[in-house]
Amino acid sequence: MSECYVAGIDWHGRPHNDIAHLLVRGSIVAKRFGKFGNLGELRVSESWTMISDRQPVGTYYLVRDRGVRCIAFPCPTHHEAKLNSSFNRNIAGVNLEGAGLGENNAPVAYAAMTGPDGVIVTGNDVVVTGPGGRSFELKGTQAYVLDKPDTSSMKPCIKTGCSSQVCADHNVITTCEFRAEYACYQKTACERQKDGNCGFTKTPELTACLARK
Repeated sequence: MSECYVAGIDWHGRPHNDIAHLLVRGSIVAKRFGKFGNLGELRVSESWTMISDRQPVGTYYLVRDRGVRCIAFPCPTHHEAKLNSSFNRNIAGVNLEGAGLGENNAPVAYAAMTGPDGVIVTGNDVVVTGPGGRSFELKGTQAYVLDKPDTSSMKPCIKTGCSSQVCADHNVITTCEFRAEYACYQKTACERQKDGNCGFTKTPELTACLARK
């Protein structure tokens, strides 16, 4: 559904002082509210804050700098992935002049694109040509950077599910079939990861165990 009512939001330690300037990612989970019964709750796994006050216009893309530099323009320096879609491709850069970021915030956005999280940019692709041929450039109207959660206020992570194969901060009900790889999680740490979400910490031992199973 394009819209769905929920009676509450679990922010998971993420800032939410100005929700009009946020994009959130998460899932709707069941939660009972007294005599009203199950009204549902939005459990946030990511929150992104817009950098300027400009109205976002266009398509939403997750953009990362590929670290590629060429002699001739256009050069496939960046990668864009349309949100909630399988569409993705390499593009010849991002133009944020129309996003109203200003001299201080524009470098923040471009620097964040070089990191693993990237930046969410709204805008439209335009055709650019040059000695290197023909490509697309993303002309941005707004940019969002990922909020870092305050893990100190979050619930502890626990191993849950019928075979303790799930790492979460709440009890999760699963079916009770057993798979060989579930044994790999028994000695693996279940803890907060860099994105603030609970998960099994990936170690060489865990990777080798899963490969054997």
